[in-house]
Amino acid sequence: MPLTATTSKHYCSYNAKQLLNAVLIYSLTALLFISGCKKADNQQFYEVIENTPITDADIHLIGDVHNLPLTSQKIFVPDNVKTGGYAYASVLRLNDSSLMVACTRYPANSFGDFNHSDIAARISHDNGATWEPEFVLQENIGLINTCNPNLVRITNKKIVLIFCVKDSDSKIDILIKESEDNGVTWGSPRLINKLTWGYHIVNNDRAIYNNGRLIVPAAYAVSITKDYDKQVIFCYYSDDQGKTWRKSSYLKADFALMEPGVTAINKNGKLKMNIRTKQGFIYFSTSDDNGMTWKGLFKSNINTPEAPQVVTSLNKSDSLMMIWINTPYTPGMNNRNPLTFAYSTNAGQQWQNPVNLRNNKDLNFLYPTIYKDRNDTIMVTYGVRDITFRPSIYLDRLSLKTLIK
Repeated sequence: MPLTATTSKHYCSYNAKQLLNAVLIYSLTALLFISGCKKADNQQFYEVIENTPITDADIHLIGDVHNLPLTSQKIFVPDNVKTGGYAYASVLRLNDSSLMVACTRYPANSFGDFNHSDIAARISHDNGATWEPEFVLQENIGLINTCNPNLVRITNKKIVLIFCVKDSDSKIDILIKESEDNGVTWGSPRLINKLTWGYHIVNNDRAIYNNGRLIVPAAYAVSITKDYDKQVIFCYYSDDQGKTWRKSSYLKADFALMEPGVTAINKNGKLKMNIRTKQGFIYFSTSDDNGMTWKGLFKSNINTPEAPQVVTSLNKSDSLMMIWINTPYTPGMNNRNPLTFAYSTNAGQQWQNPVNLRNNKDLNFLYPTIYKDRNDTIMVTYGVRDITFRPSIYLDRLSLKTLIK
């Protein structure tokens, strides 16, 4: 057939369809191949990491628990018009009289791991007697949310904000931005987890700066939906104030290891890690090299549900403070009470003088923090959630003389 204008038009159209089909088939084949490789790589990720030895360490409480009367400040309270809830706080003293409290903020009618959020903050210039209106410390730059602030002091003037940015159930990134003027101005966020892609969980107020090293403890899953019970733990650490990052060794078990925190227990780089699990007890680990490697998993006899705890040392010593949910394990989310404080003088082997900071069984207490302030005072923050599922952030000032006897 002669190639007329009409046949040429059909010929070109036919070849375009062929080309389009070929491209689609090639793309689909490549996608299936990549997907298959990714699944294999994902499975291989868990298989190449060896399980960490577990020791029943006889870590236990000493003494009966009693209730401690408190006068609390409500720092962030949702109005369900602009805000639907606040959670995951971090506290930092900016100068002699100024304090900053940052937290994750959710819009109206919204609170949950996969709801939109940003990071809000409030500042007090009179040691917490009054607070300025909240402002956006970090806007949401994720497809889903931006959350879990960690305020960390580096020098007299330099502070950093470490936080998480969530895009999907298989992608949470860890970012850092810094201020050279005590939080007046901030630089642009930079990615921490260039060495690992996946779902990183860094709790609020868990990063520390110790002996010139920034240490960020993280739980990790390739996909939190598919691999919730496969979560492993490691730390990102930086020796140049957050410019470059390396990874520690992993901790892994036959069950999920979740939401770690770290604290220094001497000035030579010995760290203690506390770990959330679904096993009904708090687990711990230790490092002798300032977080590069972690040795063993140590099962305590301290009851707790599937909820995080916070451990902080007093002046980088064997004297530790812990706040946790002190109740036997039951499944679900409405078992987070009471909120209990205890202290240890032997690096966490025994915990004594336990006191309930909050003990209202109609409430749930979420993601506590401890900030060691001046004059033997600590500031404790936590979320309080009732049946409306719209949590507020509370702040308590506590005297160590009252808590440690």
